[in-house]
Amino acid sequence: MEITGSTSKRFVGAIAISAFVLPAVAMATEFTVGDDQGWTINFDYEAWAMDKVFQVGDELVFKYTAGRHNVFKVNGTAFTNCTMPPGNEALTTGNDVITLATPGRKWYICGVNDHCANYGQKLAITVLEASASPAPAPSIPTAPASSSAHGISGSGYHLQMAAMVSVAFLALSPMASKRFVGAMAILAFVLPVVAMATEFTVGDDQGWTIDFDYEAWAKDKVFHVGDKLVFKYTAGRHNVFKVNGTAFTNCTIPPANEALTTGNDVITLATPGRKWYICGVNDHCANYGQKLAITVLEAWVSPASAPSTPAASAPSTPAAPAPSTPAASAPSTPAAPAPSTPAAPAPSTPAAPAPSTPAAPAPSYAYGISVSGYQLLMAAMVAVAFLVI
Repeated sequence: MEITGSTSKRFVGAIAISAFVLPAVAMATEFTVGDDQGWTINFDYEAWAMDKVFQVGDELVFKYTAGRHNVFKVNGTAFTNCTMPPGNEALTTGNDVITLATPGRKWYICGVNDHCANYGQKLAITVLEASASPAPAPSIPTAPASSSAHGISGSGYHLQMAAMVSVAFLALSPMASKRFVGAMAILAFVLPVVAMATEFTVGDDQGWTIDFDYEAWAKDKVFHVGDKLVFKYTAGRHNVFKVNGTAFTNCTIPPANEALTTGNDVITLATPGRKWYICGVNDHCANYGQKLAITVLEAWVSPASAPSTPAASAPSTPAAPAPSTPAASAPSTPAAPAPSTPAAPAPSTPAAPAPSTPAAPAPSYAYGISVSGYQLLMAAMVAVAFLVI
């Protein structure tokens, strides 16, 4: 049966609104920490978290036998040193659910015996803003965020929202032709794509330098496949190495021929997952905090496939990287004598031994929610276009 006139336009309007609303339904997910292994000793939680994307609104579920383990939420220093908070702060039910309410780095440890220090029962993750709507920036950012701090993801979202609302109003208007509404529906899908890739100048106006908190700089930014990092510095005074998690933690410098040295080094983020960068000049990484770690999400334009070899960049031990903020305040002059070997900011407690069991494979929803939202949106937009043309 053919639907015509105002009924058709109202129907299209409803579909247009649904195209905007439906993805939000699929934006939150629940992660069982450790998957089938749960919350236990001798498990590599860093490898488990590496290829997952956590967003505000998601939930972590810690499953374990009550009485044998517990869960403490701690800060970066307590995580590194396995320092136990007061006992009344522990979660102890054996099925502890934590809702990720704010973006940024989050740390969790087990406080039973030496499970954290010697058995690697600790988890560190990065929580991104919710993709359904731009979340407010953290209330106390250390470094001022640039105008592209939320990048293009925010712009794409606003463009899409504006376009979808326009489609809804046009579809309900008696003056709008069906072909015009159809064109607007297609534009509502296409326009955000134009703004989906962005360029981030690392450190904003400060550039790539010593004595700067790059962890705070990256905290409220969302990086996607296709985005670019630009490292700006005076050539000869710094350089850029792309490293793995272990080299990042210990400030281990790769061979010199792997360094980027132009002073305007552009790195395109080609794959999703954790990425690490350090300066290899003197002790800039170890003692002056010139190191950057970020999480790269799949491209907005089309769902990217999961990394084919996520284990390649996984540290061999479950000990998570120490916070990138330097532990000691740096001297005011950058020209520090270069020690023959960079002093690694090792945790005060020994690193946990490598787990005896291989890291569990990422569950099917490791990238799931962003992809589901994208697919729902795409399907709804195509439906709008076919209905009105």
